[in-house]
Amino acid sequence: MRDNKGYTLVEVMIVVQICAILCLVFVPVIAVTMGNFYFTDDSIMKKVQRDYPDALEVYHTNRHVFAYSEAIVLFPKDENGKDVYKVFLVDSCITFAMTVKPQVGN
Repeated sequence: MRDNKGYTLVEVMIVVQICAILCLVFVPVIAVTMGNFYFTDDSIMKKVQRDYPDALEVYHTNRHVFAYSEAIVLFPKDENGKDVYKVFLVDSCITFAMTVKPQVGN
């Protein structure tokens, strides 16, 4: 009787297929997560100041993994002396190309 050590071709093919399925599921998730954490407050501020030069600072950012992230930007005080905040939607895709646009109704 022969002592067979090792794996059969079918077993190896099943393991390779399982690894391929896991890669297909997790690589896009990791890429999207990295894309959304790529931007910083300074990079958001530069994009906002192109269209709104009177913007003062990024007050707060709400980062979301699979949806638009939100950046709350502080503007100069209005005529009543109250702070003015505007919400901007930040989209950072897999290619790390960030777009910033004002939220509708803002």
